Amino acid sequence: MPPPPIIIRGLGRNYIIVESVYDDSVKSGEKLVDAYIQAVGLSTEIGASVDNRVTILLMPGLYDVTDLILDTSYIDIVGFSSNARSTVLFSTLSEFTIKYEGVDSKLENLDLRTAQIYAVFGNGYLSWRNLIVSGNCFGDGASVFPYQNLRGEFRDIIVKPFTNFLLSSSSIDVVCDNIHFEGTTLNAFNSQQDGEIRGTFSNITVDNLEGNMFNHLGPSDYGMILSLTNFNIYNGFGGFIYSGGTLSINFSESYINLPNGGPSTLLGSSETLLGNFNNLEFGYRDWET
Repeated sequence: MPPPPIIIRGLGRNYIIVESVYDDSVKSGEKLVDAYIQAVGLSTEIGASVDNRVTILLMPGLYDVTDLILDTSYIDIVGFSSNARSTVLFSTLSEFTIKYEGVDSKLENLDLRTAQIYAVFGNGYLSWRNLIVSGNCFGDGASVFPYQNLRGEFRDIIVKPFTNFLLSSSSIDVVCDNIHFEGTTLNAFNSQQDGEIRGTFSNITVDNLEGNMFNHLGPSDYGMILSLTNFNIYNGFGGFIYSGGTLSINFSESYINLPNGGPSTLLGSSETLLGNFNNLEFGYRDWET
């Protein structure tokens, strides 16, 4: 008889447990990729759905993965430990790439290091919780994968310095809560072509904004619908919000400090600006205060 598969530590009706290989991150990465293939078969077997999902549980460790293609809905990858730093996905050969192909998928409790993350024909729904991310998270894929539509929930995220975060060549429709942009942020929440930007953003901290946040470069028949609460930018010289179409915004309980010559645009629209503004503070303040 063939030897038992090595990719799993445990297997249930709707979960696979993957244990990392001590001092061999490449083998750990191979086990993760193999586990995803097995999860695809398991999802068919159980008739996976939005309420009947398959979970790949990763034990703490280093997983060296060059390409991870997520092409099947209702398969989630979750670090077993709630300490995201203990379960690291990365690549030593090139930038670690995750490619979504229009799926409903969750990622939780993971450190995604130097990642290129794209959505291709993105009609799915993404859920990220308790992640550390760096690189280009839907960052520069417009010229490569021109059919991005970003929909999902992003909660409890640390975005490392010099990372592009949630850029789309089409529409963005998200809920974001408790996101900390550490150090210098390049660009976030930008739409480069057709499609509107809409979402609810709460408890967002930006240490230093260098690029553009909420920048809509599409035609005037698309715009932005935003709700921002406790959205704080402590330093930088980038642009905050600009819409090529109508900008509709509810903005409250926030602090915006862009002192270095001022932003290219603080709040602007080439069409109509509609808004409710409550308890906002603008001006210089040190991070410590």
